[in-house]
Amino acid sequence: MTYRCVVVSKQTHGAVDDLESLRHQIVQLQSDTSDGLKRNVYKHYHQFIETAKEISSECSASILFTFFSLVSSLFALALID
Repeated sequence: MTYRCVVVSKQTHGAVDDLESLRHQIVQLQSDTSDGLKRNVYKHYHQFIETAKEISSECSASILFTFFSLVSSLFALALID
């Protein structure tokens, strides 16, 4: 009976070691992923800002074009009346 308890204890200890090893691997992967994301954010920050400016500029140009079209249409209607 004692032998069986020792075997179970060794198996449990091995399982605990395996879990600790997996936990360590997961923590390392988390750290590596976090570092990689930070590097990519800093690496592509300038590109992100430029793209945001282009989108903003295009939206502004589209809004201005729509505004001028409406004003032109209203002006044309005023001339007709």
